Amino acid sequence: MLRDAGMPALLDGRTLRIPGVNRDAVSAALAPLGGEPIVTEGQATLEETMMLAVEERASVKDRAGAEDRTGVDQSA
Repeated sequence: MLRDAGMPALLDGRTLRIPGVNRDAVSAALAPLGGEPIVTEGQATLEETMMLAVEERASVKDRAGAEDRTGVDQSA
């Protein structure tokens, strides 16, 4: 469900971590399950920070590639 919403879900023991996503977006994605999920914010681990950096770099590279192929900026 979270991955379908584009959220990278990581399991850390009994805790589900979703780095780079705000609390409201996570709560909205979990709403179809019913009930009130407990969603708290915390600092990203080094692994999560590196994962987000790699994803951002890939996204920037994809946008640059789209512009190179067409001569037009496709990121807008």
